[in-house]
Amino acid sequence: ANQTHSTMEVVLEALAPFETQILETIQYASFWALIYGSLCFMAKGLPAPRGKATRSEWCNQVQSLLHCFAALVLGFRALEGPEFFDENMLGQPNTAAGQLAMTCSLGYFVCDFIWCLISGDEDAVMLAHHVVCLAMLGTGVFSGSSGREIIMALFLGEISNPMYKLRWMFKELGLAKSTAASLNDNIFFAVFLFARVGLGTPFVLMVLISPRVPLLVKFGGALILVISYIWAIKMLLILLYRLTRPSVKSVSSFSSAESAKKRAKKDD
Repeated sequence: ANQTHSTMEVVLEALAPFETQILETIQYASFWALIYGSLCFMAKGLPAPRGKATRSEWCNQVQSLLHCFAALVLGFRALEGPEFFDENMLGQPNTAAGQLAMTCSLGYFVCDFIWCLISGDEDAVMLAHHVVCLAMLGTGVFSGSSGREIIMALFLGEISNPMYKLRWMFKELGLAKSTAASLNDNIFFAVFLFARVGLGTPFVLMVLISPRVPLLVKFGGALILVISYIWAIKMLLILLYRLTRPSVKSVSSFSSAESAKKRAKKDD
């Protein structure tokens, strides 16, 4: 018992300098959990979902969409200025706006990661993405530095998220082949490739060569870029399939032509 008590004292002493950050992270995680719980409560009075997704999954997607808007607004405030790709801004102490943006998102990812583990619906790539986000945001929040590069990575990642969530919703509503869904897909692919690959690649390279950026942030940025390339390849394969597959109309016309040829042969 005495040994356990001593161990607890050592742990509490080690965490004492981070008391503020821990409490703020718990507060934001509780806030996002409350948002999710409120959405689930409101969803009880709605008709059952049309697709395979449950009410819980719908609430999680809506919660994710709300976080996306919050992250973009808070991130834009923290990144405001012309120094988006200024190497001298990397590794600097966090501003108040940057600390707020990261703590809010850290609380969300804690809440969402727990949901992912409980639901078991996410694949290994998505779980790895969440772990990296937690590690990077945690590094920025608890070290008090490198907020700008972490928020920039978060901003580039979240900017395509609204279209991604809409894509999921169109699919669940049975509207995946609608004109609106196709337009949303095209916008999503374009924004994702431009932000995560087009802007993300030179930005991560700049972070990797900076001597002021912590090693964990460098590793996280590189891993998120790799994950982005994996998703980008999947998107390009989808686009290639859509461009090369015969349309329903073409197949129908070909089948009609073949049937006409067979009837003509019989008549002969």
